[in-house]
Amino acid sequence: MGEGQILYAKVSNTYVLKFSGDVRYTICAPLSAFIKQLQQQEFDDILIDLTETEGIDSTNLGLLARIANLVQDRFHHKTTVISTNANVNRILETVGFYDVFTIDDQQQPRPVDAGDLPLVADQEQEIADAVLQAHRTLAELNAANREMFRSVVDALESELVASQQPPSLH
Repeated sequence: MGEGQILYAKVSNTYVLKFSGDVRYTICAPLSAFIKQLQQQEFDDILIDLTETEGIDSTNLGLLARIANLVQDRFHHKTTVISTNANVNRILETVGFYDVFTIDDQQQPRPVDAGDLPLVADQEQEIADAVLQAHRTLAELNAANREMFRSVVDALESELVASQQPPSLH
């Protein structure tokens, strides 16, 4: 699998997010920061292009679910995901994305001039926050996800609490 990449473009007033390769949590910080910025920006819609995605982990799935929630809250419709890879579509189905997204497995997206998401200053902290929030969001989608991701969320929350404890003096 090719190394993962997340690109974005703004076409008219619609953001296009293009995922390619093997998309893992190590590249989630810019996407997480971008989603936070979207909450303050004016735009009309978001389109997610997964046609070149070979694999995607639960952290990035959770970030996509955050986008679905943002679009649903703001515009009262589902975000469209274009995904023509049967393996990726199985993953999307497994986590319940067919309920919260409009998934188009036939269309080929129009080419757009996309660039890298802006870099994040405190990448390590952004990744830690994104991983926890993404898994919480996935767990909230449905009962099966709650069961599937409960231990992950519990472990991440425990790790976060432990990392915020002052060191003990012996």
